[in-house]
Amino acid sequence: MRRIKKIAALLTVCAMCYSVSSTTMAFGAEPNDTPLENNSTIQQLLSNINEKGDYTVAKILKDSKENERYIYLPFTTGGYLIYDKDLDVVHEYSTITSNAYIEDNSEVYYAGALSYYEKNKENFVEIPTGKVIGTVADFATMSNEVNTKIKENFTSKKVNFALSATKNSISGSVPNYSYNPDGICGSTSAGMLLRWYDIYVNGKYVPSSLESSDGVALIKNLRNYIDGSRPGSSTGDVYSGIMAYCKKQGVSHDGGYAIVDISYVVGRVDTYETPFILGLHNHPKYGNHWVTGYGYNVSGRSSYVTVNDGWGNRGVSINLINCDYIIW
Repeated sequence: MRRIKKIAALLTVCAMCYSVSSTTMAFGAEPNDTPLENNSTIQQLLSNINEKGDYTVAKILKDSKENERYIYLPFTTGGYLIYDKDLDVVHEYSTITSNAYIEDNSEVYYAGALSYYEKNKENFVEIPTGKVIGTVADFATMSNEVNTKIKENFTSKKVNFALSATKNSISGSVPNYSYNPDGICGSTSAGMLLRWYDIYVNGKYVPSSLESSDGVALIKNLRNYIDGSRPGSSTGDVYSGIMAYCKKQGVSHDGGYAIVDISYVVGRVDTYETPFILGLHNHPKYGNHWVTGYGYNVSGRSSYVTVNDGWGNRGVSINLINCDYIIW
């Protein structure tokens, strides 16, 4: 049984506000028309994670207004980042693998971290799940609401830490599950969280009948507590479902939830050394996408959280401006 540290971390968080430009800039440029190779935001992150961009294969991603707002930049040794020209931020990156959802599709529409879409005649479809979002107007409504929330977080989630280390992750590998047949990502993310606790904290979290390498049996069981017959879950659904499941297993789980900021993430990683669940912004009609986190990286003006994305991809780092709630 793993002993969890309870030593409080001393954090000093200083909020830093930045102005947001609404101007759409040309491909390969930050506000002063600097080429991508010299873009300070991109170069600072590449230096931080010890990667090099393959600029010859950079790819444009469109927003809901058909603007060429985002740039997908693969790394020379695998991995990628996605840069937002309007906000001059990187929304997500991975040092492990390239992004098949983007590379396997000729034209991709992007709406923030892990939000990849394609246009199929008159409808927009979510690429990882095949879920039809709706018409052009439906997609625009969803994207505009998400973009508004991201821009609000753009000023409130930029933080600077008085810490010697600006990146860390928990010990013990978090299971990486991909079973999510119809939008039950709340159950999928909870499955990864609870199986970690089962392996490293208390073997009573998951009965042997639900243990498997792919997590399917556990996720199907959790669906009864979280998603139910209609896929899609709120923060309350995920949290209350986890607590009800743990009670059924006879386990006392010290859970909770909050509106996320980087101090909560650092606390879970550095102080408690446990994984957590993050909700990504979405339109209320379509429900949040839930991921399982276990690390962080503060680079320049941005705070990134390392997650398993619920579709089978591990080690994806997402900018915290894309997130709303944290559950543990």
